[in-house]
Amino acid sequence: MSESRSGLFNFSSVPDAYREHLQPSVFDPWAHALLAFVPPESGSVILDVAAGTGAVAHAAAVIAGPRGRVIAADVSSMMLADAGLAPSDYRAPVELLECPADKLALPDASFDVVYCQQGLQFMPDRAAVMTEVLRVLRPGGSAGIAVWSDRKPPEPFDMYARVLQEHGIAEPYPGAYDLTKVTMSEAEIEALLTAAGFPRPTVRTVDLLLDWPDAEVAALGILGSTYGQTVASLNAEEQAEVFASIVEEASDGRPRLMSAVVGRGVAI
Repeated sequence: MSESRSGLFNFSSVPDAYREHLQPSVFDPWAHALLAFVPPESGSVILDVAAGTGAVAHAAAVIAGPRGRVIAADVSSMMLADAGLAPSDYRAPVELLECPADKLALPDASFDVVYCQQGLQFMPDRAAVMTEVLRVLRPGGSAGIAVWSDRKPPEPFDMYARVLQEHGIAEPYPGAYDLTKVTMSEAEIEALLTAAGFPRPTVRTVDLLLDWPDAEVAALGILGSTYGQTVASLNAEEQAEVFASIVEEASDGRPRLMSAVVGRGVAI
């Protein structure tokens, strides 16, 4: 892998790497899957909670159209930095809101649809997040949730964690390699939606094929993960070894499935 292609020595930030390398292959496909499961309508007012770099918000803005409105909310200003979109003739604007998911700085009953993609599992108070989601929904509005499923190791993060462990790289934080902490079951999502006040939620597990443009992009994706800063801090030889291992594994020709639990609740 060439130095210029890898970008290892030009690492700027985890959000930038996430946006460039992870979002197109990992989070954009899930955004479209979540919108298909809980479809908004043209003209909808939509909230994307824990929006990150805006995968769901951007996809929703196209469906909502120029008469719609989309807000991307996240606690991290760095993740939101380039997530906003100006209105156009074919999409709604994407407005940015820096706030925590369990204390949304938004009025009651103000949204037609609220999404949370791959964020709920990281929340210390998941019940409070779901209570807030219901609070800001209009009667008849829908909540759409997606989290990594406990049925399969979450890809590509399982691959990244295994490679780092194989190379003896210390955890960047306690439990960083225990990916069971970032997965949830169908029963857990159903219970959270029900407890929040969504009657008879719909929950299922969905699998998507992880389709990288090439193995080098798969390797670069680690820079946009929670391991990104750790990898960027390694010396050049260590970086090269880690990236070569990821490229080798990503090139083995085996199809890799991403698996997520998706849930839908309708406010009454």
